[in-house]
Amino acid sequence: MQTFRVDLEEPLFLELPTGMRASLDLNVLRQAADVWFDSIIQLVNGLTIPNIEMDKKDYMRDNTFYIEQRLDGVTLTTDTAHNAVVLNCDKLTAKFRSNSFSYKIAPLMVAEGYVEVDMNTVDIGFGLGFTTQLAPDGRQLMAVTTVDVLVDINRNDIKLHIGGGFWTDLASIFTVFFKGTVVDLIRDSVTQALVTMIPTVTNNALLANDAYFSLVPNWVWDWQSPNAAIVTDTRWEVAIFGEMFDSRLGEVAPTGPFPTMPYSDSTKTAGLQGFIADWAVDDFFSTLIAIHPMNGWLNSTSLTTDLCNTFMPGISGAYGSGTPVNMYMDLSAIDNFDVNSNPEMGADFTVRLDFYPQLANGDFEEAASITLVQTNFTFTPSLTTWICLLRLEPSTSTRSPPTTAHGALCTRQP
Repeated sequence: MQTFRVDLEEPLFLELPTGMRASLDLNVLRQAADVWFDSIIQLVNGLTIPNIEMDKKDYMRDNTFYIEQRLDGVTLTTDTAHNAVVLNCDKLTAKFRSNSFSYKIAPLMVAEGYVEVDMNTVDIGFGLGFTTQLAPDGRQLMAVTTVDVLVDINRNDIKLHIGGGFWTDLASIFTVFFKGTVVDLIRDSVTQALVTMIPTVTNNALLANDAYFSLVPNWVWDWQSPNAAIVTDTRWEVAIFGEMFDSRLGEVAPTGPFPTMPYSDSTKTAGLQGFIADWAVDDFFSTLIAIHPMNGWLNSTSLTTDLCNTFMPGISGAYGSGTPVNMYMDLSAIDNFDVNSNPEMGADFTVRLDFYPQLANGDFEEAASITLVQTNFTFTPSLTTWICLLRLEPSTSTRSPPTTAHGALCTRQP
């Protein structure tokens, strides 16, 4: 797989590489099903229902549908054929109100006013199918479609309230009409709203930030989608480009080869699992240092000329034994992040260390400066409990061997 860069506002890839893959156990996602459903269903809360015009005397105008209450939990299932997760609640209560109602009872007898209808058993379900979309600038983003929409109103669990007219017993006559024509209209209107509004609102929100997320000013994460999120019988899986960059310098396409990563490890029980390519980790550290320089002073009496003398022979004799030393550190690069199955993690660091011993008059002067250039540091993580499985996947690119430390020891000037 090869990439190339052209002089456009955004990098253009023959195939978008993957810097991160992650998966979430559906049992974890089910814990959020109620909140997820309640948020989405607000799209049809207060939905305008079309006017019903039967003739000049019989009509229902200014009609609105409301979700009142969820009486039971939400179920979350999968529809792998449509690459979708399906949310459903079969115990909702809802209300319909028509603010302008007219019904001819008999010649010269017309009831006018408003109608409120309590629908005490409503079943609503919808599926979110996962796909991708192209932004106007050609970037590939996450997207959703709506599938498996269900709207079912129990016509035998309805109560009508009619007000404003002169004949309140009209409800018993009007009920038959409402259970047929009006319920059908409500069902069709809510269904159509769910089919169109869920993808419209969601996809427009995704387009709004163009798959860029700014952690801090100028530090940007590109979370384009190399492919659509995947729904299996047990997990929700997502792939992300995952490049970090400095917005002041612009985005530069990473170079391959790129590792092939799984979404999850079936031998592990972690609900959330993630795999990160080492090139994405390198991007993270290199851009972090550019955005937020890592330098500063270490002022501590525990660092003395005696300790420094082990790696800078002569400093103790020049400044005296036990003399406090302040140190200034400037970390300029972290790259070639690597991980293996031992397990060991490591990276190449470039860091400058300046040492300032204290003089007899209390002042400090620079005595030595050591620069470690692409020096490899490796460590073995020690973890006893994994709540979230996170694995770093190395690419197959050739690594430069770590170089030795370079430094210059300065003798004290008279």
